[in-house]
Amino acid sequence: MDYEQGEPLMAEVPDKVPDKVPDKLKQLHPEFSDTTWNVLEHIMENPHVTAVEIGNRMKISDRMVRKHIALLRNANIICRHGSNKSGYWKLCLIF
Repeated sequence: MDYEQGEPLMAEVPDKVPDKVPDKLKQLHPEFSDTTWNVLEHIMENPHVTAVEIGNRMKISDRMVRKHIALLRNANIICRHGSNKSGYWKLCLIF
């Protein structure tokens, strides 16, 4: 194959990293339920999301959301930066 100068060698780069991280986490913490992983997905989509918003989307109480967030925090998967009102969630994975 001949490539002209400036032509990209690949049209697209496969994006496999996001799929591997949750699988690796699930292997490290098999005790977590699917609901806990769904809460984490909502946090990863929007770090400023509140427990009430997650609860409304998932059709569970905000108290249950806070319980799942506590599990994720105790496992050092997520951590809170800033205040309760204006802060955000951040992945703080330590492997």
